[in-house]
Amino acid sequence: MHSPSFSEVEEKLSALIAGRITREEADRWASRWVNAADPPPMAKGVWAALLHLAGCDLRHGAGAEYLHSARQLDEWLSERRASESESKS
Repeated sequence: MHSPSFSEVEEKLSALIAGRITREEADRWASRWVNAADPPPMAKGVWAALLHLAGCDLRHGAGAEYLHSARQLDEWLSERRASESESKS
């Protein structure tokens, strides 16, 4: 199993925010690594973003609002980009 790159994670977050993929699709994509018995080594910022994405489809209850708002999704993307900038310094 390969480790996702910053650009792959950014693309998934961007696609989710833009509505090109569903929260369930983003969750399934990220859960491959989050739920792996032995995930590959990866940058701290990538892992943090995967943890967010792996739970992005959670709701407060059946038929209720999502636990994480659209604003939080935007914040996650900003955090991921900041993390990438720090890793390049």
